[in-house]
Amino acid sequence: MFHEDRETAELAATAGEMLNVLDHPPPGASPAVLALRWQRAAHGCRELANREILRDTGTDTAAAERRRRLAELAVRLAVNAEWAAVVCRTHTAPLNALGADAAEAWTAARGVLHQTVTGVLSLLPSAHDTRS
Repeated sequence: MFHEDRETAELAATAGEMLNVLDHPPPGASPAVLALRWQRAAHGCRELANREILRDTGTDTAAAERRRRLAELAVRLAVNAEWAAVVCRTHTAPLNALGADAAEAWTAARGVLHQTVTGVLSLLPSAHDTRS
């Protein structure tokens, strides 16, 4: 249970940080700079998913299912973060000075990633969740 709680907290922290940056981008940030953050977050999510899938749960099928669901959420977040990074990586102008194509790319990436992050956060068990 300790590992599950730690991994859940790690994914929640990653998603929370992404949501904060999406809602409040740093002053002067460009989509390309944010793309680098998303790539790092995606890498961390994939590592977390691998740890969860590979961790031995013995005969505890409920724990195995919780780990599988957590890994699935981490991969979902990773895939969309990677997609958003690809869409935005060439747009180096600050967010407040984007051209039409860059603004369209940023809007699309932000929308998809925001929806994914909020979805993942809503599906993570809360700290006060009781498990049998």
